[in-house]
Amino acid sequence: MRFLADENLPLASVHLLRNRGFVVLAVVETSPGIPDGEVWALAAKHDAVLLTLDLDFGQLYRSSSECPF
Repeated sequence: MRFLADENLPLASVHLLRNRGFVVLAVVETSPGIPDGEVWALAAKHDAVLLTLDLDFGQLYRSSSECPF
């Protein structure tokens, strides 16, 4: 299982998951500052579960036909 960690997810959480053997891509490491829509698209592109604390993604989920989880 692959995860995409949004910028608002603490890096400690990213490191914890990686240390437990999970593949975690982190927006803060690769594409800091990108808009939510691009984060959503990145998760879909990498077939990754999106990990976020941003409640705005609920709206993207309801309006998108491509769900990254």
